[in-house]
Amino acid sequence: MVRVVRFPCVQVLLVDVGASWSTSVTPALRVATTLATTWANGEHLQEYFGITAAQSTRSGLAAYSPSGGLKDVRLGVSLFYRLTPEWSLTGAVSHSELVGDARHSPIVREKGTVTGVLAVGYSF
Repeated sequence: MVRVVRFPCVQVLLVDVGASWSTSVTPALRVATTLATTWANGEHLQEYFGITAAQSTRSGLAAYSPSGGLKDVRLGVSLFYRLTPEWSLTGAVSHSELVGDARHSPIVREKGTVTGVLAVGYSF
C-alpha cells in the first residue's frame, strides 16, 4: 500500500508505504500483521518537530531544523474472531517508533507509542 498526502495551502508531502499479511488460523480466526513507514518532507517535519529562532528564544530550547526523510516506522498485529455468523471480536495492537530527524527533535519526549483496539462487531 502506498498513500501520498498533499496539503494545498502548504508545501507538505507525506508518503506512507507498507505491507500487510493475513491468514486464517481456523475458519473462525484470522490473524494479520502490518509493517509500514512514513516519509515526510522538510516542511512537514519543521511544522511538527522543528523549533524556529523565535520559538527557541521563547522556550529556551535550542533551534532545530529537521530535514526531510523517514518520520516513523509502524508494526501491528490484529486478530479477528467470528463468534457466530452475526457476532465477531476484533483486537489489534500496534507500535509506532519515531526515526531520523523527528526522533532527535528537542520537543520529542516519547520516541514510540503503543496503541490498542478491542471491538465487537455485528453483521446484518
